Amino acid sequence: MVNPAWRQLDAQIRSRAAKQARRKVKLHDLTLKRLLTSKRAEHYMGKAEVLRVEIEGEAAEIEQLKSLRRELDKHIEIKDLPEEDQFMKLATRGKHLIDTLKIIAYRAETAMARIVRKHLGKHYEDEARVYMRDIYTTEAKLIPDREAGTLTVELHSLATPKANEILKHLCTELNATKTTYPDTNLALIFKSVSE
Repeated sequence: MVNPAWRQLDAQIRSRAAKQARRKVKLHDLTLKRLLTSKRAEHYMGKAEVLRVEIEGEAAEIEQLKSLRRELDKHIEIKDLPEEDQFMKLATRGKHLIDTLKIIAYRAETAMARIVRKHLGKHYEDEARVYMRDIYTTEAKLIPDREAGTLTVELHSLATPKANEILKHLCTELNATKTTYPDTNLALIFKSVSE
């Protein structure tokens, strides 16, 4: 992997080289305008000299940084990284938990895609997962009603009337499961705003 110290020096060199290039452009664009008088000539020469000194100073600093960069290895092994740049290894148990959550989410998406697939029609069965992703990114309003013991999830309308019709069928199927929101006694009720 790229040595962080080398990368930092390389970034500084690039930054300084860009500044130096801008100063060179300024020096090149510096021209005498109007009639030449001794005062204007002195002003022009002063500006040009300041720019030349800045360019030379920048060049010296760039060379110094380049020599420092040459002393460093561009690539190092991960074990040789400084403490602050070390990667944190994900604990095995934590990785298993994350993998389990991903599997559960995928299975839930697959189950919902099967429900949607029935209503999409023969020629559009492959679009079930795309349709589900559209639903997952659709805005929804959560309306808790503690007295009635419900949590209503109102999904905003989708792009087409057919998509809204499929959403109604999906909501009906989900409501049939009589799911309660975790750690509460609120029953989830799904519905479309277009209903």
